[in-house]
Amino acid sequence: MTFLSPFFLFLLPLISIPTLIHLWNKYRVKEIEFSTIIFLKILESKSIKKVKLVEILLLFIRTLIILLLIFFISRPIIKGQFADWVNNPESTVTAIIIDDSFSMNGIRFDKNNLDLIKIKVNEIKNNLIDKQFVLFGTFSNGIQFLGLKEEFEKFELVYRISDLNIGYEKIFDQIKDTLNQGIINKELYLLTDIQENSFKIRDEYSNFKSINWNTFIIDFDLPSENLSINLLEVESEIILPNEPFDIKVKVSNNGKSPQFQRLISLNIDGIDVGQELISLQVNEEKEVYFKTALPSTGDFKITAKLDQDDLINDNEYIRVLTIPKNIKIGLYSKYPEDMIYLNHTLNAINQDNDLFSISNFSLNQLGVSNLKQYDVLFISGVVDKNTWNKIENFCQYGKHAIVFPSTKENKYFNNDFVEINPVILKDNDYISTNKSILDNVSDISLEKLLINKLTSPRYFKYYGLKLYQNSLVQLENNVTIWDRRTVGTGFIDKLGIGLTADWSNLPIIAGFIPFLHNWIYSGNTVNSKVKNNVGDEVNKKVSTSINEYVIKTPSNDKYLLPANQNGFLNLFKFEKFGWYELLLDGESNYLYAVNNSEDELNIKKIDKDRIDLLFPNNKIISPIKEIGEEARFAKIGTEIGSLLLIIIIILLIVEMFLAHFQSLQGKNN
Repeated sequence: MTFLSPFFLFLLPLISIPTLIHLWNKYRVKEIEFSTIIFLKILESKSIKKVKLVEILLLFIRTLIILLLIFFISRPIIKGQFADWVNNPESTVTAIIIDDSFSMNGIRFDKNNLDLIKIKVNEIKNNLIDKQFVLFGTFSNGIQFLGLKEEFEKFELVYRISDLNIGYEKIFDQIKDTLNQGIINKELYLLTDIQENSFKIRDEYSNFKSINWNTFIIDFDLPSENLSINLLEVESEIILPNEPFDIKVKVSNNGKSPQFQRLISLNIDGIDVGQELISLQVNEEKEVYFKTALPSTGDFKITAKLDQDDLINDNEYIRVLTIPKNIKIGLYSKYPEDMIYLNHTLNAINQDNDLFSISNFSLNQLGVSNLKQYDVLFISGVVDKNTWNKIENFCQYGKHAIVFPSTKENKYFNNDFVEINPVILKDNDYISTNKSILDNVSDISLEKLLINKLTSPRYFKYYGLKLYQNSLVQLENNVTIWDRRTVGTGFIDKLGIGLTADWSNLPIIAGFIPFLHNWIYSGNTVNSKVKNNVGDEVNKKVSTSINEYVIKTPSNDKYLLPANQNGFLNLFKFEKFGWYELLLDGESNYLYAVNNSEDELNIKKIDKDRIDLLFPNNKIISPIKEIGEEARFAKIGTEIGSLLLIIIIILLIVEMFLAHFQSLQGKNN
């Protein structure tokens, strides 16, 4: 404890006055003649002790009152947290840093957070001293100003809250590299909500820690009411027109208060198709399911949306669901009979000719065909190693193919491209699917083919395949007849049976049409599309046939994207949540659904130990307090005169009560 007016401490000897008066009264004896001592015997020992105790208490209280009065006029203060502050403007720098990351959006303490930041910045500006240095910056833009206080007053502060997930390291490293280490007074005002994702400490010897600043952390805290949508997933692997599918939405309560009966809705292309009410306790997460269907092929904008709360920026999650238009299918066979069931089935599905474009070729054309024009291949017969490599290259980027034996040939090939012979059952004999396979069908399209209440699959002829990667179908004798090989992001299904009725009853059972429909769309599902978050970049290879690539942002701004030397578009960063559209020569080509970063959606504050690790000299201040006053207390200290005055008044009341009690005792005695 120190004193602002230590001059008055010279009065401290006055605290001896009550003691001197007490001693003077004690030895001041008045003689009274008694005719008898009978009255003295009436005074009991207990009453005498009580009087002495009261006298001692009065002596102590009167001494303490004088001591506290002297302290009061000397203006005592409790030493501040940053008491090493030196009054030297020329060697003083104040850094004002704003955390402008996504989580700083919304409402705090019943005010728009951006407005609250402006108020706090002005309070800091009003607390600056003349001729001192000032540094101003944000997490996203780094240092924007460094100069004298007088220049800073004329500087126009420009900042906004970003949708980006931004950390502290960029600007703090700039501060370390920019400032003169000889500066005596260094104070930092950090306006932040102290979210963990913004303060990922690289190690315990952080660059900023070594600078040893006095840090005022203005903690904007969590929003009071804040539900966020963390995920939207399509439960079905394959989406077909007019076939129902489930959508799962994950919602969490990242606020400080429980939420009851909040509305969440599912929207497709601007039309609400489902609504649910949801209640969550603090830090609780729930899953909400919607069932819907899409009416046709094409791209659909899917939006899960919550009603409004204190942070609306995380109340939406978007995805693109695509049912491909006009899938191009190539059929290659040596004998047309091998494709007869396939052609009839595909034509039945493709009644309006808007789902598929079907092309039939001879097998010997496979080696010279340009396969890039197709999405799906059906190949019947024996292929050599070079042709197989070509099929693998075709499947590298999300495409797929089926290779199966020909009806007219009694030969096929194994993994080493050596010919193998078929197993042909006699008369009306057949073999069924292994029961363990039926109990655990791993592919949704095969499930429609194999799991049939009316007719079970029967196999009359087959080639036994050596398991290569993933055995989808095995017979009762454990022989594999359907193997899937993953190639890049696509796959090749190699079959040991043909797709005609002399191999099995598969082409004529009820599940063959839905199987074929679903299999064609395999690999073209929403779940195979790249998920984009704010901060990601466009990465697309340039085609020589396209003259102009343009990206259209959620605010309808358009940016021309030139190509770089490697044949890819120059980097474009998604900086905002929403829908982006890639235009090729003015025509829409690709739709991007860009969501907020997962780190920002999962809000979590760092604990006090980690704050102390990064900022050893820190004081956390609530925005509802006046920053200038809090800073002054931290640097100078807290004056406790008002507290002393309250204590003095209480002691005076007690002293008057005891003095009155002593007076009554004297009269009674």
